[in-house]
Amino acid sequence: GLFLGCGSSLASAGPGGAVVAYVLMGTIISSVISCLGEMTALMPVNAPVMEFPRRFVSRGVGFAVGWIYWFAYAVLAGEQLVAVSNAIKFRYDDGKTFLQWEVGERVDNAVWISVFLVLVVIFNMFPVRVCVHRLWTLGNIDDR
Repeated sequence: GLFLGCGSSLASAGPGGAVVAYVLMGTIISSVISCLGEMTALMPVNAPVMEFPRRFVSRGVGFAVGWIYWFAYAVLAGEQLVAVSNAIKFRYDDGKTFLQWEVGERVDNAVWISVFLVLVVIFNMFPVRVCVHRLWTLGNIDDR
C-alpha cells in the first residue's frame, strides 16, 4: 500500500525519485482505469475486466484473466492481514524518541492475524445498510 510501502521507496530512490515513481505509476493506473471506464460506457457488460479480454482477444485469455484477478485479491486479503499485524508490532527508535506498544510486541503475529480476520468476517456479515452507515459516519468525523 501507499503508507506501508513508501518507506522502501524513500530509502532506495530518495524523496524526488519516490515522487517521480508515484506520479509515473499513478499516470499509468489512471490511464488503464480510464480506458476500462470508456470501454464499459461504450459496451456495458458484467465483469468487464474478464469479459473484454474474452471478447476481444480469446476465451482462454479471458479465463486466465479471471483466475489471475481472483488470485490477486485472495493474496491481497492475506497481505493486508499481515500488514495490520506488522503495523501493530511497529517500533520506532531514533535515539531521541522511542515508541513501542508492549502488548503488540509480546503477542504473536498469528494471534493478530486471527483477530483481524474474525473482525473482517464479522463486519462483512452485517447488512449493507449498516456498513454504509458506518462508512458514512467515519467519513464525517471532523477533527476540528
